[in-house]
Amino acid sequence: MKDEGKAKELFERAEEAREGSRFREALSLYRRGLLLSPREDLPGRLAGHLRAGDCLRILGRFREALRHYRCAEGLAGRLESDWDRADALVGVGLALRGMGRHEEALQYFTEARSLYMPYGDPAGESYALWAAGGSLRVLGELERAQRFLEEALALAEEAGDTSAQGYALCALGGVLRVRGRYRESLERYSRANELLSEEEDAFGAAYSFCGIANAYRTLGQYDLAFRYYDEATERYRKIGDRPSYAYTVWGKGTAHKMMGELEEAEEAFHEAEKLFEDAEDLRGMVYARLGLGELAVLRGEGEAGVEAIRQALRMSGGLPLEHLHARLLLALAEGEPTDGIVEEYRRIGTEFPEAPRLPLNIP
Repeated sequence: MKDEGKAKELFERAEEAREGSRFREALSLYRRGLLLSPREDLPGRLAGHLRAGDCLRILGRFREALRHYRCAEGLAGRLESDWDRADALVGVGLALRGMGRHEEALQYFTEARSLYMPYGDPAGESYALWAAGGSLRVLGELERAQRFLEEALALAEEAGDTSAQGYALCALGGVLRVRGRYRESLERYSRANELLSEEEDAFGAAYSFCGIANAYRTLGQYDLAFRYYDEATERYRKIGDRPSYAYTVWGKGTAHKMMGELEEAEEAFHEAEKLFEDAEDLRGMVYARLGLGELAVLRGEGEAGVEAIRQALRMSGGLPLEHLHARLLLALAEGEPTDGIVEEYRRIGTEFPEAPRLPLNIP
């Protein structure tokens, strides 16, 4: 009973730390609580594994997160609770998504949604659809991703879940930006930022600040972009979210490149590439390599630039959008026609690029 009481205390302290976005502290407390929690306390252990997985995922430690979510899935099975199993399945999918295994992740999100539906749980359904929309975007299924995320937003509004509304709006902002609809993207991110800031959600606020920055970057308003990138990086550093921080660094590098500040851009791309390598984020590594290749071309080092872009092209085989970006950059670097590639962008539902030329402001 002594250990059970201590475990409960640790879990309560962990919840307080997590709600305060102190994810490293929360993770340590959850793990200590799990060590002390009695084996027969299945609900307590299940919640502990789910929350530990959430902390690890936000910290970019996806393989460790996956192990905790798998434990939660097993405990939900023992409890014969489909609702808890749905939560665990979304967690498994998000960990797989973080590892770049998007098609596999989609299977988990689909199953989770089917488990939430009999409970009449719009917030749960919204969570599964939000997660699926993010994977569909990376897989280049932009119109389908937008439909999923609009439904996720509607369900979050039905549930009165402000946080879920904010995350759905952020994800919608990302899809709209990739589709070349930059002002609509900015509007969604700005609404998300209002909601998530009201909720005092530090991670959500960082997520939306980075989105606002990217929207301003694609609109060519670089001073505003840097202002919001700084807001995001400050929060990501404090939280300890290195993968998201890396994408913010890449975004700043792209803004420097568009302004002709090539030294600053190169420094940012090298920093981002190292962070992406540490996180084993293939998609991020492709973007960093493309950025460095394009800089070399802009400096007149065509041969080195083309080789770097070709490296990115080889790396991006399973990433439809990034593969298309690499093909476009390679054609521009080599002075080849781009009409056919632009038509491929149109077929997947994006207005980007309007008039392809270097430097390229990849959304």
